[in-house]
Amino acid sequence: MREFIKTAAAVTASLILATVTAGCSEDETKSVPQLPKEFCWGFLTPQELSPLLPTGETATQTSDIFYFTDRARQVSCNLYIDGNQGFSAYAELHEDETLIEWSSWDPAKPDPIDIGKKGIVWDNGAATYFACKPTANSGPSPGKYLELRIDVRASSDKNERQALPKLLKKFTASAQKELKCA
Repeated sequence: MREFIKTAAAVTASLILATVTAGCSEDETKSVPQLPKEFCWGFLTPQELSPLLPTGETATQTSDIFYFTDRARQVSCNLYIDGNQGFSAYAELHEDETLIEWSSWDPAKPDPIDIGKKGIVWDNGAATYFACKPTANSGPSPGKYLELRIDVRASSDKNERQALPKLLKKFTASAQKELKCA
């Protein structure tokens, strides 16, 4: 009987260890869910953005059309991972350069970056703006300066501060092309 109890205890311990180990390995294998092939106006690819996103099961997005009018001066695109914000892109046209105000990011200790007229990057975001004089075939223009911002919501070990300037540069080039800025 004593041997049976020892064997049963060993089997039980093995099952508990296997269950605990399986739980840990499931946590370790979590990854970023499959992203839409085109999102946020197509300026980024899933391969460029995936390394900066949190892990999860599903990705969904909400997005405005990248078009500005006198009444619609700002647009945004949001990518959600399991219902939580994972990435956002924002663009707003301003008539006056002095209306672009970024002091709210001062606590994040942003670094200047050479993108647009003035660019900054902080741990989980980056912003810039540039002059955008519309060309004859660019449609209505309710502003002269376009402010762009991107934000990611991942863990601090993903090194966003180094990766975000490249993404912001692509966003800037795409916006200039889309709006046909002179």
